Amino acid sequence: MTIALDLPAAATTAPEVEFHATHSSEGCEESSAVVSVASPNEPEAGPSQAEALTYSVRTTANHVMDCVLAEFRARPVVHTRLGNVPLPDFNAGEARVYAPRFWDLNAVFREGDAYMRSSQYTPGELPDEVQLRSRVSCRDVKFKCDFVYSYFRGQVALSFGRVLIGVLLVLRGGFPDVKSLQVEDIGEFDVASLIGVPVVLKWLATKVIRKVIRDNSQVIARLASNEVKDVLQEAISDQDLGSVLKDALAAEDAKPASSGKRKSSA
Repeated sequence: MTIALDLPAAATTAPEVEFHATHSSEGCEESSAVVSVASPNEPEAGPSQAEALTYSVRTTANHVMDCVLAEFRARPVVHTRLGNVPLPDFNAGEARVYAPRFWDLNAVFREGDAYMRSSQYTPGELPDEVQLRSRVSCRDVKFKCDFVYSYFRGQVALSFGRVLIGVLLVLRGGFPDVKSLQVEDIGEFDVASLIGVPVVLKWLATKVIRKVIRDNSQVIARLASNEVKDVLQEAISDQDLGSVLKDALAAEDAKPASSGKRKSSA
């Protein structure tokens, strides 16, 4: 089955992508679909241009993917600014050198959108776990760096939080896991407790992306060398990364408690 999508005129800057979906018909709860992405405009060097991503289908709604796809479907071309810093053009210059071999983010989410549209689920009942597993022969960190670049090169208008969530979603499959940033410990801080705290994710993504825009080639090279923790620390200047994250989590925990007190007093 070939799926054709009507894309807005604003999306013509991204490479054309062909979608070919094949569905299994076992009728079991964990049926799957394999969708191949072919981007004819990509260079032939490196892995095959047609990369396969496998989606595992569950019954519970995946609210993360729901939000990402909804945002994607409604997106305009990005003309926003980060403060006074314009978004760079990742179609030109040295940034392109770091990502010559993989599909861009537009292709990934057009593919996800095509799969969701052809599935048995309504937009509010998306699968619990949507695994986007890269089958290219490269290290996860390198793919992550390429993916961050592709987010902007593909001109997908997503918030900073969505940027980080999208990267984590692709690398880990299913719900975001901060450990996929390869920050295993920040002092005595347990990064596992960051999962599901969007405010902190957005804060981290804002800092890192601003730093990438300021020093893009150097930062990307360091991310690819597993220096994520150091990059995060530098991005927040003289603040202590562990302390800031602990404070942010404490503030999040305090919100439900304070709202409960207001309800009881009422």
